[in-house]
Amino acid sequence: MKNPAVRGRGRKADRCGRWSQPLDICSDPEFATSPADDPLAEDIKVADVWKGRRRVNHVRVTLKRYKGRPILDIRQFFVGSDGCSRPTTRGVAIGIDRLPEIRKALEKAEVLAIELGLLEAVQ
Repeated sequence: MKNPAVRGRGRKADRCGRWSQPLDICSDPEFATSPADDPLAEDIKVADVWKGRRRVNHVRVTLKRYKGRPILDIRQFFVGSDGCSRPTTRGVAIGIDRLPEIRKALEKAEVLAIELGLLEAVQ
């Protein structure tokens, strides 16, 4: 069985999967092909919304690339016994071009929740 602390190219990751040392793009031709000015070269975490007081489950909103296309990923995560967040299969990934529609739907839901008395209006 492979050691989970060691991942490809001989670099070591800490217990949450973060690399202990930065990758030198010049020495690794596999990574030299990606453009340096790509804003989604790495996933961008937009927000974490905790689902309860225990801080065990949360919803993470992320901008990332999937098969070369930019996407918005809204996914449920859980905190493992080691304290690291892990993704679940529960979530939605949609193309960035659909983001204005999602924003309008969320604004509409907020207005409706205020009208129904489910949420207080923020001044």
